Amino acid sequence: MKLPILERGIRVTNGLGNFDGPIAEWNIMMMLMWQREMLDQLANQNNKVWDRSARYQRDLYKSTIGFWGYGGIARETARLAKAMHLDVWVMTAMARSKTVNLSIASKARATPRVGFPIGPSSRLRWKSSSAGWII
Repeated sequence: MKLPILERGIRVTNGLGNFDGPIAEWNIMMMLMWQREMLDQLANQNNKVWDRSARYQRDLYKSTIGFWGYGGIARETARLAKAMHLDVWVMTAMARSKTVNLSIASKARATPRVGFPIGPSSRLRWKSSSAGWII
């Protein structure tokens, strides 16, 4: 189907980077929610059950998060994850074995200069370790 968008004078743009922050925050929120099994906790709360099991008290501290690709969403999520002391690994299509500076993650936000390994060496680590999260 051919739409006469340009002929009608409709401006077409992309939203590159507009939603990196909110989606990154959603990623972190969902990780916390699954780590603490919040759906079960909410069900317990609705049923007036007070369960203090250890499975509801797990945290993300020092967990490993892996990213398949290094776009804007991954960069912003990695920045938040590093602030929460997660071990961040990235796998990209390009073979680069170097530390990447996260300060380029978002020009709209003040981002710290934090680095993490990127490239094929991370593949070996992912296979040999228990990566808690892959995004």
